[in-house]
This record gives sequence, structure tokens and C-alpha cells, in this order.
Amino acid sequence: MTLTTRYDPSGNCVSANVTERLIERLREYFLRYPNSKPRMACLALHLDPRRYGATARVVKSRVRKTWGGANVQGDSLEALTSTHRNVWYLVGGVPNGPVLSALIDAAKHGINRDDTWYRSNNQNQQLNYRSQYLVIRVLPTTRRLEVLVRVAGLSGVQLRGIFEQVLYSTLKGRLPEDHDASHVASDLSWKLAPKERHRRFEFPPGPHYKLRFYEDTLGIVIQHDLSETMNEQEAIEKTPPWILELIRALERLAERQRELALKVQELLDYVVRQHGSNVNANARERYSLTSSFQEKTTCERDGHAIE
Repeated sequence: MTLTTRYDPSGNCVSANVTERLIERLREYFLRYPNSKPRMACLALHLDPRRYGATARVVKSRVRKTWGGANVQGDSLEALTSTHRNVWYLVGGVPNGPVLSALIDAAKHGINRDDTWYRSNNQNQQLNYRSQYLVIRVLPTTRRLEVLVRVAGLSGVQLRGIFEQVLYSTLKGRLPEDHDASHVASDLSWKLAPKERHRRFEFPPGPHYKLRFYEDTLGIVIQHDLSETMNEQEAIEKTPPWILELIRALERLAERQRELALKVQELLDYVVRQHGSNVNANARERYSLTSSFQEKTTCERDGHAIE
């Protein structure tokens, strides 16, 4: 076993006479338990904190810098999380008719390998497609389509683009002349919607922990402290901060709508008044003309009578 003296590029010196194996053990520990303090890491690995505490601090700092998802809060890191089984589904399912028939035809003679449509041997005759980025599963009886993402960090826009390319290459040449494969693939790709994903958390060693990952989104804090027994789990339910912001925004919107309704009512009343004034003026003018005509007619009739 070789003894080495290593230096951190940022200027934080690792303790002298530290083996590569020891540094790797500390690194693996902090990757698994990023909330642990350097002293606890030394005790867990049966190391003397007074001798290896500085090394543990530098290794933890390196893990924090190399792991882009770390969020520093005081002297600890957020619990390391990993997501898997990111599933999307096609809203409305695969259109019945030429599109579904084209997928069935593409999988009719396929074999189980990458970038190829094939049919499962089970009773439901599921259609499958697998590439390095995603897995597509179609159930012909219900026309349900699901997409399982195989690459971590793949965005929704990237997923839709890859899905559209797969559909276009599959449907091209298999649809009737009045169906445009490019248009159909683009339209279906925008009907993909997220369904579910699984998230795994790892906690520091020991029976006590607190998970705040969903505090700002769902208002839930999961913890286990001295008030619970080993077979109990405590969940703290809070009002997420975005709900209060949403309520205030809705209140402001309702106030603006009330103000707008008053303005519209005032404008409507003004138009009605103006219209009423014009109607009255026209009525008075018509009445005046009618009266003048009647008076003239009466005078002419009386004159003839006198003659």
C-alpha cells in the first residue's frame, strides 16, 4: 500500500500520509451519506477524527463540488436523490385505424433487439420498441402507449423529438397516401404527457432523519426523531408557499375583474343615456314637425271653409 501526499486544487491541503484507498473510502461514504459531518464520517470508518478530520473535510468539499445537484444549507448537504422509471404516456392513446395498423405491421416480423419494433410473446401481444434513449410500449387492445425514459436528465422537449423521429421512421411508407407520416408523428409527439417517476433517497446512518425535499412543492416533511418508535413514520403537512402566492394572485385577479366590470357598467350606462337623449330629441323633433303639419293643415282647411 502506497502512502501519498495529495493537495486539493482549491488550496485545501489533504492530510499527509493518506492512502488512495482511504480517500476513496471517504469519497464513497460522502456520496452515500452527504449529510454526515466529517467527524461522523471518521467515526463510521473507524478513523481518528483528530488525525483524519481535515482529510474528511476536503473530501466532502470535493464531493460537493463534483456533484452538481448538491445544495448547501449550513454545514450539511441535501439528501442525495436519484430518479428512475420516468414514464410518459400518449394522451388519447394511439389513433385507431391506419396508425395502429402501421405499428402492428412494423412489429409483425421484428425481433427483440435495439431500434426494432417487435411483439411480445405473452397473451396481450404488446408492441415494443427499445433504443438507447427510450422504451415504447403499445397495447393494441386498449391503444395505450407508454414511453419509459432510459437516459437520466432527458428533457421533455428532447424526449418528444426522439419519439417523433421513431414514429416518423416507423410510419413512413406504411400509411395511406392521404396520411402524412411527418404530420402524424409531429402531432402525436405533442400529446406525450408525464405520468410518473420514482425517486430514491439515501439518509445518513442512524435512526433519526428529516426529509425536506417536498417541503416547497407539496408541503410535506418526512422525519423520524425521538418521538416515534422504530415502526412509526411521521409526516408534517404544511401549506406550500406557492399556494399562498396563487391565492393572492387570484384575489388580485378577482379585484381587477370587479374594477373592469364597474368600468364596463359605467360605459354601458353612458351609452344608454346618450342613446336615450338622442331618442328623446328625435321624438321631440318628430312631434314638432307633426304638430306644425297639423296646424298648417287645419289652417288651410279653415280658410277653404271661410271662402
